[in-house]
Amino acid sequence: MTMTQLYNEIIEWLFRRYLERQNVGDQLNKEGIYNVCHKELTALEKIAFHAMKSDNLIIEKKMLQNVLKEIEFSAPNRQELFTKLLTIGILKSLSQEPIGTKIAIEKDYYFIHLSFQEFFAARYLVNALRYGDNKYYQEAIHFIKHEKYNQRFLLLFIYASGLLTEEGPISRAEIFFETMSSEPTDLLGARHIQLVIRFLEEAGGANAIKRRVMWLDHISKWLQCAANNTHAITLFAWLIASLRQSPSVVRDAIIIHTFFVLLRDTNNGVRTRTAEIISALHLNQMFPEFTTALKNALGDTEIGVRQNAAIALGNMGESAAKPDVIKGLLTALLDKEDVVRIYAVEAIGKMGESAAQPDVIKGLLTAVGDKQHVVRGCAVEALGKMGKGAAKPQVIKALLTALGDKEDVIRRHAAEALGKMGAGAAKTDVIKVLLSALSGEEDVMRRHVAEALGEMGESAAKTELIEGLLTGLGDGQHVVRRCAAEALGKMGEGTAKPDVINALLTALGDKDEVVRIYAAEALGNIGESAAKPDVIKTSLSALSDKEDVMRRYAAEALGKMGEGAAKPDVIKALLAALGDKDHILGIYAGEALGKMGESAAKSELIEGLLTALGDKQHVVRRCAADVLGKMGEGAAKPDVIKALFTALGDKDQVVGTYAAEALGKMGESAAKPELIEEWLSALRDKQHVIRRCAVEALGKMGGSAAKPNVIKALLSALSDKEDVIRRCAAEALGRMIGSEKMTGAPHFSADAVLKLFENKWLLMDSSCINSTDLLNAVLQTRVDSWLPLTFFVALYEGTAVTIVAQSLKHYRNYSVEKFNLASHGNDRLFRRITQTFAEEAEKLGWPREC
Repeated sequence: MTMTQLYNEIIEWLFRRYLERQNVGDQLNKEGIYNVCHKELTALEKIAFHAMKSDNLIIEKKMLQNVLKEIEFSAPNRQELFTKLLTIGILKSLSQEPIGTKIAIEKDYYFIHLSFQEFFAARYLVNALRYGDNKYYQEAIHFIKHEKYNQRFLLLFIYASGLLTEEGPISRAEIFFETMSSEPTDLLGARHIQLVIRFLEEAGGANAIKRRVMWLDHISKWLQCAANNTHAITLFAWLIASLRQSPSVVRDAIIIHTFFVLLRDTNNGVRTRTAEIISALHLNQMFPEFTTALKNALGDTEIGVRQNAAIALGNMGESAAKPDVIKGLLTALLDKEDVVRIYAVEAIGKMGESAAQPDVIKGLLTAVGDKQHVVRGCAVEALGKMGKGAAKPQVIKALLTALGDKEDVIRRHAAEALGKMGAGAAKTDVIKVLLSALSGEEDVMRRHVAEALGEMGESAAKTELIEGLLTGLGDGQHVVRRCAAEALGKMGEGTAKPDVINALLTALGDKDEVVRIYAAEALGNIGESAAKPDVIKTSLSALSDKEDVMRRYAAEALGKMGEGAAKPDVIKALLAALGDKDHILGIYAGEALGKMGESAAKSELIEGLLTALGDKQHVVRRCAADVLGKMGEGAAKPDVIKALFTALGDKDQVVGTYAAEALGKMGESAAKPELIEEWLSALRDKQHVIRRCAVEALGKMGGSAAKPNVIKALLSALSDKEDVIRRCAAEALGRMIGSEKMTGAPHFSADAVLKLFENKWLLMDSSCINSTDLLNAVLQTRVDSWLPLTFFVALYEGTAVTIVAQSLKHYRNYSVEKFNLASHGNDRLFRRITQTFAEEAEKLGWPREC
């Protein structure tokens, strides 16, 4: 059912109910109901349309009264008509005054939902097209021509296309679609083809659109253009998004044939990008036509094709869990390329319990032993997603083995998988196996079994399990006590019970230091729930433990208790620990102070940290810089900022790194124009973290930092060997271009703009620049070199640009900006915009006709 059909049925039901209240219309069909309610419908259509034109969700009394006067000449009749409108229940009063305190027609109103207003406005537009060459017809034609790319009216136009293709005569529908295709048209074409796709989707297979085949052919050409473009996913994201919302268009024979042809193209890149486009469509329902092609693509000679075919099948989820597809994916599990095996096993995992068949489980168990750790991890994760359907003895055995994998992520997935199975039918068996394993012989396995029990979380944190672990906490074997304490710690706040906390407090005095460590860690993981006076007191005492590791975990536990533990004696003890002979304890103490947040950001603490920032021990300096960063803007005082800038040049690189990060976290306080030179100096640092923070700080300054030397430095940073710095530099330049009142754009020379164009893909991937700012830059600076970049960014956004006479309209998202070209040297600028856009479109092989 389309949206138009849905709202048609809702409106029919509302009016049928309205008539039934008057004992009218029991036997009337839809047409009869609408004939009886002609005046009410006409009024609602006019009100909806004129309110939308005025960009107002509120229907003011003046406009309301004017509409009613058009329909009824006499005041009593107007009042009667309006009373009927209120009875229908689609209009609601904005006034909160009780009924009867004000004449109803004197109030302001609104539609119960914007979608109803859009639907009635669409009915007005459709009906206006039937009147021929009168003022209503001309009004409708003008509105369609000049507002077709306005996103605010998108649903209105979709409803109109649906109404015309369902009910209206073909001639009226053709007028609508002909007007949509008439001038002014989008200079880029992106927004126009988006409209076409949505119209076709709303029309379904209706023949009322005479140009249906032509439009589908045009969409096919856009897809071919995308598949032949190296940056298809970036540049054509809007096309993919539109098709993702239009499954019936994607399933049309013309479009399916296009994909089939492209998947068989002799060019490896075209096949790869086609598969990538299909995977990006997220076809989450069964498309038999595609599954066959994608299954075949799993055997393609090109890695990218096989990879994206597996991704696309995975996106289809359970609906693609058919024998032939699963067989193809199982074969792909043996692919020589790691990336193909990864996505194949991931696709099987997304099929969930639907794929929990013996041969699939067998294939996944083989993949659990794959040499590539990502494949192993995905296989374990896939088994977990199958839930109780995969809870077989051999699977549990394999997952228990995976708990000992050298890769943390695989151990974690194995724990999660067992946890998910534990929540199903095999819960008791799994927990029993794991609890038994706690007293096993192998230390590594016991540790990971404890981790598994912890990862089971709430599904396993039942009374019997907690009781079992508490019993284990008092076991005669220190290894069992260790595992029990670790498992309780992994369960976190789910074990925040008095008996558990008391048992862990007791365990802090265990003769085995590892048990004490895990008990301290467990109390920390329980978090603020454990921030009780006796727990804090015991943890403070543990800070003096003879064992270094115990002191470390005591500091960590205090930190995890957060603000609840931010007491003067705790802060004092942690500050003292910063300079402990055990450097690692200093790190834990620093992290604890940072986690206590702004409640610990007091003057004495900041003074202590500034002193520590000059300590002779580099570990203390590191901790001090790190803690100041965690305090963020709460520590952003002039003396702190000054000290951190000095620390950027510390002989210990880690201190400089933490200082840079701390300055970055202090926001605008550390990003002021008077600090530009310091940041430019930092931008030349050999440490990439310092360079990144410098770029970010310059970006936060926006237009105020848009000076030639800063722009030059940031343009150079676009070529930095570190990807994160290149992206940050792109974002910083984008902020300068789009700064308030466009103060930054005039400082970009023509060469600088060309450099930006060379890095256009980086700029677009970072989403740091928009076409509105670029058009403003073009019109403000009148530098032609901005135009190619403007074209690509506008296309990337899927925006529309039209030119009529001396006026340029830019449609981006839900905003429409109008530029008067006459005030900017109209003739030359008009020619340059249209010429440059046409040239760039031709380079990309644009399908221009539609």
